[in-house]
Amino acid sequence: MYEKKRQISDLNENELESFINEYYNSSNSVKHIIEKYNLNIKAADIPKNIPSQKTTIICNSCSSYLEIKPKSRMVFKFNSVEEYICSSCGFIGSIQDNNKVKEEKIRKDKEEDYLRKIICYQEEKYESSYYCLIDITTRTIYLTLLKYMVSDKLGHFTNIASFEKNEEGIHFSPTHDMARELIDIIHHSGLLKFSQNENNIGKVFPINNEDWNDVSDFQYFPLSIQYMLNKKNFEVDWVSKEIEKCHEYNNIDNYNIDSVISLWRKIAYNELLEYLQYLIEHEHKIKSGLDYIGEAVKQSLYSILEYFSVSEGYSIIYSSMEKTAAYKQKNNITNKHAINLLPKLIETNISKRVSGEWNRNNFERNYNLSQSSFSLTFFYDILKIGDDGFRKSPKIENLVKNKQILDRLEYHKQENTLENHVYLLEQFYPNIKEIVDESRNTIIPDIASLFYKYLADDEQKRDKALEEMSELLDKDFSWLMLNLYKYQKDI
Repeated sequence: MYEKKRQISDLNENELESFINEYYNSSNSVKHIIEKYNLNIKAADIPKNIPSQKTTIICNSCSSYLEIKPKSRMVFKFNSVEEYICSSCGFIGSIQDNNKVKEEKIRKDKEEDYLRKIICYQEEKYESSYYCLIDITTRTIYLTLLKYMVSDKLGHFTNIASFEKNEEGIHFSPTHDMARELIDIIHHSGLLKFSQNENNIGKVFPINNEDWNDVSDFQYFPLSIQYMLNKKNFEVDWVSKEIEKCHEYNNIDNYNIDSVISLWRKIAYNELLEYLQYLIEHEHKIKSGLDYIGEAVKQSLYSILEYFSVSEGYSIIYSSMEKTAAYKQKNNITNKHAINLLPKLIETNISKRVSGEWNRNNFERNYNLSQSSFSLTFFYDILKIGDDGFRKSPKIENLVKNKQILDRLEYHKQENTLENHVYLLEQFYPNIKEIVDESRNTIIPDIASLFYKYLADDEQKRDKALEEMSELLDKDFSWLMLNLYKYQKDI
């Protein structure tokens, strides 16, 4: 009589227990065991159909009970380590793997809690009147984020790493080192705070991973961390309003002129470095060449900016790299030796062009190196000089056209003392008391107030103000000169 073949699931409790025992522990062949129990199954499919064994071990992923995953007969004989599965969350692994899940969960909870503490600390540092107080670098960074990197209506910004994957190939800044430096600056401004989201967990941690309660001294990953505006409530048109406020307080007369030129030079230097890196890596394919760009090479790039624009600097770097590559090929020198030739070649190139022995040439921007969003914001929105940021050298005379102001700034550089500051102001501005009084709402309040006290008749107030003015004047005198000049014209 024909008996219909069965599945393992058709076996009763006693049959199943006997079948499993024979499968793992008897010397009978698998084929014989299958025939004995009249099963319709392939030998390789038996482990998949044996019910898993329930345990009292808690799954550290979801808190359900783990089950022992059935093994094949061969694995059972040669591997005594049990593999566990969780039917609720899909976990598969050993007890050690389950313990690691617990450790990972504890670590993640600790990191999430630390991120929350840091955000609370950042919120406490928020200053509502920041628009008129922030310096030119911070303002440029913030305006760049608003124009290019807003990710949603809730105040979040795209992180640098994600932003630089855009199809247009626009970077946040010319180099990653500069991006890290700029993010660190905006980080300390109080304008932004970290976003409380999954992306940021594990990217903020205490120095040396020791004190997880210390929120004043921590490390973070500047290029991958995500920020949001340090505000609690957002209007629908918050982005346009923030941009409007940035422009409202943006006036070249309100900045320290030395800070303006310094930032221009920083952008120009990093654009030259970006171009050099591109030539080394992509045009001449000098393996590990970027690793050999040392201080001497970097200093030579700064030397270019003493006389030339980035546009002309491109030409100098291109010429120097062509000679470096040719010499390397002819003399079979190492990559390191080749890169070390650059400072001398650049120096020669500069001197020949300055003397007029060689022509000064201008290059256009490289097609593969789009102008960074930070550079675009600085030259088009902050300074409003557009492509002159690329085609002119970063000098005061290329920014300030008024000769009288330039003469005074030059005098300030040569005689940078408090007494000369005061003397110079009195000589050029006989009505300085009125000017300061008129401009107190715009000029840095501390400086305006101290000047006013200094010009008072009370000798005691004058001496105290003179003492307090010293540090502020050394820091902001150039900016103040421009401001006073502007207000004198208005009066």
